[in-house]
Amino acid sequence: MFDKIQHIGYLVANLDKAVIWFKHGFGAENAGGGPVQSSRVVPSGGCNVFVHFGQVEAELIEPGDTSHVPPDTLIMHHVGYVVADIPQAVERAYARGLRFLADTPFTNPLGQQVLYFDPDTTNGVLIHLTQLPAQPNIVGVGRGVQVNKIMHAGYLVRNAEEAAAWYVDKFDGVYMGGRAMRRGGRYALVHCGQMQVEVIEPPDPSPHKGRFVEK
Repeated sequence: MFDKIQHIGYLVANLDKAVIWFKHGFGAENAGGGPVQSSRVVPSGGCNVFVHFGQVEAELIEPGDTSHVPPDTLIMHHVGYVVADIPQAVERAYARGLRFLADTPFTNPLGQQVLYFDPDTTNGVLIHLTQLPAQPNIVGVGRGVQVNKIMHAGYLVRNAEEAAAWYVDKFDGVYMGGRAMRRGGRYALVHCGQMQVEVIEPPDPSPHKGRFVEK
């Protein structure tokens, strides 16, 4: 279903420091950003910046309320998946019982069309569909550390096999197998189009409060 992972979004306590960290560590360049409206995605609102290096993108979000964001830390917030046609992807998602937070996509500062899934239908995980513009923002692309692509997003789950089956059912995934980990627990991989999802079941999944999938 998905062409690739466009970016992973992170919450940060200080946006300027996070941009500098990506620049020093990866040679990333600031590709633009702006205000973030208050919503279920970021309840306190805030501001964001997109950075590019190699062939990848990261979104950095400083929320209006940073009290829950430790200093000098990246907290995984969401994953943006690319699709060729958002209306078509929405139709397929609705047929599988998924819902969205809005009726239509919004355009982010990089000209990408973005539509978030309702996290109540994705087990609490924040995911959005992304449709790229005809002329994507290429600031910083091909520079810095030459990372070719983001291969997968990894999630802690209560049950790896059940979580993998969920991705197979909801996103036309292909189960690639799983195995026990050396220190206990299990993991499994699912291919969803041109990207992967890794689900990791820790030795003690009890802290996950009954959710099927957790970041």
